[in-house]
Amino acid sequence: RPDDEVCVIVGSPARATNTSKDLLAQIFQEVVDEVQVLSEPFLVAYGYDSLVNNLVIDIGAGTVDLCALKGAMPGQNSQVTVNKAGNFVDEQLEALITEVYPDVQMNTHVARAIKEKSGYVGDAPSQITADLRANGRPVSYDVTQMVGQACEMLIPGIIEGIDQLIQSCPPEDQAEMLRNILVAGGGSRIIGIDTYIQAALVDYYGDVSVKCVDEPVYAVARGALKLATELPPRYWEKLGNVTDY
Repeated sequence: RPDDEVCVIVGSPARATNTSKDLLAQIFQEVVDEVQVLSEPFLVAYGYDSLVNNLVIDIGAGTVDLCALKGAMPGQNSQVTVNKAGNFVDEQLEALITEVYPDVQMNTHVARAIKEKSGYVGDAPSQITADLRANGRPVSYDVTQMVGQACEMLIPGIIEGIDQLIQSCPPEDQAEMLRNILVAGGGSRIIGIDTYIQAALVDYYGDVSVKCVDEPVYAVARGALKLATELPPRYWEKLGNVTDY
């Protein structure tokens, strides 16, 4: 109704600068009554009631955001942003296909469609055939190896980010956190990414459990809505006034 207040929670990359967050808030302040800009991995964790000794990996288009949750709003030292994410995979896949099939007409839009339909890491679930164009003619190509190779380029940065966050946690909490790793974002739809990350960590850390969220498209929004429903907007400003733990 015309006299209703509109209050909005906006998700941002884990290590977005305060300047960037302020700019986002200013944009929304022009059209809403109250706004708070919060870390997307934190919102994922809130939506899944996973705020204590959990680690969230949010694989988006521009960044992979990792966050160690210890029961409070995470600070900068408890979050890591990796700048190689979905868009990077698209670019690498385009380059790999072009290298193997030099006559094919490729761009990142075509590569992204192949990745979103058939992306995988580890063992290929089946042969991946893409209907592409070569000199204007439609031709089917086997792109199985290229898809897997491009998607696996995400993993080193993710493992490095996990290592960094685990080492920053108190030793008594590390084992539990390694058993509670949650993968979200569009990249969580890559087939086998949870088991692949888990296998990469087991040799070094031992007991590790990694799983993907059940609704990657809406996981951040679900957490934001849950928080907005449970915490009255008059308390929202306190969410940003935290120190790292």
